[in-house]
Amino acid sequence: MRTTAEFLVVAFATILASGTARADPFTARERSCISDAARYHHVSPRLLEAIARVESNGNAHAIHRNPNGFSDLGLMQIDTAWVPTLSHYGIRSDELFDPCISLYVAAWLLSRNIAQLGLTWSAVGAYNARTPSKRIEYASKVYRALNQPVSAGPMFQQPANPPHTQSTLARAAQ
Repeated sequence: MRTTAEFLVVAFATILASGTARADPFTARERSCISDAARYHHVSPRLLEAIARVESNGNAHAIHRNPNGFSDLGLMQIDTAWVPTLSHYGIRSDELFDPCISLYVAAWLLSRNIAQLGLTWSAVGAYNARTPSKRIEYASKVYRALNQPVSAGPMFQQPANPPHTQSTLARAAQ
């Protein structure tokens, strides 16, 4: 049986070997809402989480002003162009700063894209963009976010310029 210290060394080495680890930007409530919204709208929770990372990096109060006069609000950066449609469901623009509402709206939008375009990267890209080239660009960001490890907390964050090379890590593991 491994001791706690041995477990931490193995866990840390695994994270270092897998790439740059990031602190989890989501609260327990937001994690629960990611899971619930994804399940309700039949989309992948990992995909929904990756989109949240790309959109706001977990910032439920994020605001982005678009050149067209609309704004993107909240955790999932819901475009205010959707507010008239959302108002039919009783959702106001100020409620888009509630992470759970933002996640449910995002999961709904993503599920609509998937219904229209199939389970494709184009459907993922359509969450953010209308043109095919911009969809590919956005989907690439989401793909990278899907494949970026998330750590258990700041103690596992790797410095921007790691002091050790892979060969140094390999020698240390021997």
